[in-house]
Amino acid sequence: MINLLKEVMSMFFKDEREMLADAVDSVKEPVRVFDQAIEKNPDLIVPMALIHLVPIVLVINGAVKVVTGHQRLKIEREKTKQVMMRSSIETGHPRHRKFKMR
Repeated sequence: MINLLKEVMSMFFKDEREMLADAVDSVKEPVRVFDQAIEKNPDLIVPMALIHLVPIVLVINGAVKVVTGHQRLKIEREKTKQVMMRSSIETGHPRHRKFKMR
């Protein structure tokens, strides 16, 4: 009984090891193909670098625009608050409006 259990367990783990090895090979295959392509045509290095740089540059550019836009929005909000406060002070209003601070 114990031998049968050991045999079944060894078959299970053997299949699992084979599946794991196949998975590792399938993951490594694109890397090998890429390396072989670069070895055959070293002139591809510069175009490949440019292809990979374009999305990075677009992401950085977009992030910078979002940050600067947010800063401009904060500045405009502050200007609006100051104008509203000045107008309420100049008219002699007894109470100042309550502003939400962000």
